[in-house]
Amino acid sequence: MRRPSILKRMINRFKRDTSGKVAIIFALSAVPMFMAAGAALDFVRASNTQAQMQAALDAGALAAAASRDLSDSDREDLANAVFKQNYAGVNGVTPTTAFSIEDGTVVMSADMTMPTAFMRVAGLNTMDIGSSVTVNIPEPKTAEIVLALDYSGSMTEYVKGKQKYKAMREAAIQMVDDLTAGEAADRLRSRPRT
Repeated sequence: MRRPSILKRMINRFKRDTSGKVAIIFALSAVPMFMAAGAALDFVRASNTQAQMQAALDAGALAAAASRDLSDSDREDLANAVFKQNYAGVNGVTPTTAFSIEDGTVVMSADMTMPTAFMRVAGLNTMDIGSSVTVNIPEPKTAEIVLALDYSGSMTEYVKGKQKYKAMREAAIQMVDDLTAGEAADRLRSRPRT
């Protein structure tokens, strides 16, 4: 019978020895655990950056859509100015923004490449982050007003030296003039009611 070699004896002794196994298992598992924790931190940073970017995009697009009497280029300038005012930035990296007006909506997007902190160990040096928003440009506001005028017998009475129905008529004319000042009265109609 042959004698086991010294190497085989050491391997067998290592297999049977249970002292120190926890330290070895911890040492072997510590690297992936720390990499996972670092990756989680990088993903949290990316998520926070994207949320901040989305809030700034929302503010810029809403400002551009809500502003009346602006040309498309003025809307774009306003949207970019509001975006820059609301976005603090990350590590000096400025996102690339895109702006367009399509079918009565403001479309704005931003993209950037954020450097990672912990995922570099695994060879991932950057993360791409992007966000977009679409906001409808509101139509001009309109209102429908019904004005009921009272021509009953009580309106023939005098108040402060004037008949009530004459004062009512003057007030109604003034209200119509105020409502149509500066704009065409394209939907102004009157209908007498008896």
